[in-house]
Amino acid sequence: MINLQSLLQTQNTDKFLFASDKIYTVLSVVLIIWVGIVIKLFLLEKKIKELEDKDKNQ
Repeated sequence: MINLQSLLQTQNTDKFLFASDKIYTVLSVVLIIWVGIVIKLFLLEKKIKELEDKDKNQ
């Protein structure tokens, strides 16, 4: 098993991530997290608007 600490000491982190194609995995995970946050905020805003309209009508 490759010792990650020794790899990071001998290479820059950027070079390590690009050389092993792990940068694409990291970027994919970050993108999925951001998309999830945006969707959650959109749904929350929709629910808040419905509650405000319901309260305004009463």
